[in-house]
Amino acid sequence: MARNSAESAVKRISGEFHGDDAVEMEIIEVSLGVSRIARSKSDRDDLVLRAARFALTKTLALYRLETGERFPEYHDFLSWLTNGEYQRESETMYPTIPPALVMKKGEGGGDEGQESSGATEQVG
Repeated sequence: MARNSAESAVKRISGEFHGDDAVEMEIIEVSLGVSRIARSKSDRDDLVLRAARFALTKTLALYRLETGERFPEYHDFLSWLTNGEYQRESETMYPTIPPALVMKKGEGGGDEGQESSGATEQVG
């Protein structure tokens, strides 16, 4: 069947988080106030993935500027994310979050009524 030009492309992503990763995702959702604006679990997941996509796009652009690599290798990109610097041929497959990225108590970004994306905050 021919594709109608009015149809948009669809990319389905699914994933599961367990243990500490699941708790971390819950914290991210609460921090962003996703549960206040989402009508369902599906909407909540969509909002989190949408924010993650925008964050990843911006972060990848920054990586490209710093390293000059247009199409980085996955492990090199993860190493740069976790170490804050470019390191070729990283052996770290599933890195931990660096201390600079962990939000300390009292660093919420303002009042509860205000939404803060933290997109302009620089780490490192």
